[in-house]
Amino acid sequence: MAKQRAVGADVVNLIGFEATYGTPPDGSGGGVYYRVPMRQYGLSPEQPPEDDPTWNLGSPDAGDPVQGPVIVNDAMTVPMCARNLGVVLKTVFGAPDSAETGVDSGVFEHEFVSGQELLSFASQTGHPLLSTPKWNTVYGTKAGGLNFDLARTGRALAEVPLIGQGETSDVGGARDATPIQLAYLPFDNAKAAITVGGSAIGNVSAGRAQYTNSLESAENIRADGLIDGVDEGERMCTGTLDVRYSTSTALETLANAKTPAAVVITYGLASHPDFSLVITMPRVFFFKPKLPINGPGGISQSWQWRAARDPDLGYLMSVVLTNDVDSY
Repeated sequence: MAKQRAVGADVVNLIGFEATYGTPPDGSGGGVYYRVPMRQYGLSPEQPPEDDPTWNLGSPDAGDPVQGPVIVNDAMTVPMCARNLGVVLKTVFGAPDSAETGVDSGVFEHEFVSGQELLSFASQTGHPLLSTPKWNTVYGTKAGGLNFDLARTGRALAEVPLIGQGETSDVGGARDATPIQLAYLPFDNAKAAITVGGSAIGNVSAGRAQYTNSLESAENIRADGLIDGVDEGERMCTGTLDVRYSTSTALETLANAKTPAAVVITYGLASHPDFSLVITMPRVFFFKPKLPINGPGGISQSWQWRAARDPDLGYLMSVVLTNDVDSY
């Protein structure tokens, strides 16, 4: 039955990679766009008004506002799905190197590395169950990075900042009537593991990683108010590890020596032991934190860290997704 008001449960979001920046791909033949599971999505244009503080007009009342530029900045949050995350990682890092793990094994490794050229994409959002369906496509979109938290509970989630060029209304409905929809198989935070310098780190209660492509909008003068494009800058990754104060000296030793160590974050699936997500930063520096005592309970330190490029491996971060999808 058609609805008068939209709800998130009915929304359809499709992602299609562009061959030419700002030109959504043709999905009329089907199987071009991906339908990726979402938690939150906020990418849509806004054009906020600007003040006109002109005076001596004979009245203290404000005049007409100034028309500002079109801004298309926001983020999407997705569950770290063993299959669909590959689409998201492709927006963040570029196309992966993919290979089957064994002859006719049906299991494939997809390696995404930092420092590659980013792909732009179109993102269509539709409300097909409204009495008058509405569909809009943001085009010329690039992913600004990848942020995720480490925790003991809940689904593993990833936040991806986004910058788009503009939006168009789609009177014809969905751009792809038969999009690629990979079976949902999410990773859980409870199945995560962390190693530093090859050894497991105990007493970690929480953490956060923030990888950025340092995007910069090309805000040139145009009659339509849109940006010319999105340029990639320096790739960086920083974060924190919240650790209970104990007899362990591993992080303190690294911080005092001012030497880097490899940090590896791994997610697994009990139902699919061959599937995994492995995030590797081969050179990570740790910095000595304060030691606050806030009461009679346990004492924790929040260790800041920063990743650096490994000149031998040629990247700052590598993400390997292993699943049964042959390519992205």
